[in-house]
Amino acid sequence: MKLLDFARLVRQGNNVLPENTLLKGHLIWHSVEELQREPYDATRNSFYLHQLELANQELTRMMEKERKAAEDVLEARVQDMMKLLWSMIGTAFSWQNGRTGEQVGLTGKIKWRATQLLSGPTLTGSGMKYLETKCPDEGREIDLKPLVEPWIRDYAIRLVQENAATPKPARAFKELLRELPVITLTCSKAHPLIHPDQRCSTYTSGSYAVLRCHEIQLQLTPK
Repeated sequence: MKLLDFARLVRQGNNVLPENTLLKGHLIWHSVEELQREPYDATRNSFYLHQLELANQELTRMMEKERKAAEDVLEARVQDMMKLLWSMIGTAFSWQNGRTGEQVGLTGKIKWRATQLLSGPTLTGSGMKYLETKCPDEGREIDLKPLVEPWIRDYAIRLVQENAATPKPARAFKELLRELPVITLTCSKAHPLIHPDQRCSTYTSGSYAVLRCHEIQLQLTPK
């Protein structure tokens, strides 16, 4: 048989090689057509063993190439399914900003609007006052598409694994409403460890109790 075929049988456990290197080399020579073109020579035992090693390396390259090709085919199917899902849910749902009531598309963008921020009691020329402080994150644009993208991908992978040709709208809508009914946005300046209640980590003095933003909740809403 061919050297690659022999190496494949050995790898699959269908042909067990002896522990003794001389016997192993002889079995390789005896089993492989290419090596039998010359008479068996015990002094070339290391050559026979090396040929099997080279064949194993080639098998590994071939298997990796096949695995990559299969992954590429799967990824292409997943991407196609994701496009179908986006076109389906993008026209059926939007986000409702719980703070403003504004409706925003699933792939739209919103700007961070901070709640009123007041510093701690500050001594000014006219006495003690609470001074309004501008949020350092004010006006930051937030892209909403990445908030849904992980769910879209996971669901697309499941559908591809189920060999579904096209997603069923009713099922997709039900899954989306179950998984992402509400998304909460928080200030990027808040430190979740130091300030677990979303207090702004930009400030190191003053009243931490009032130097914080309230979160924004986006409600998934059918159009």
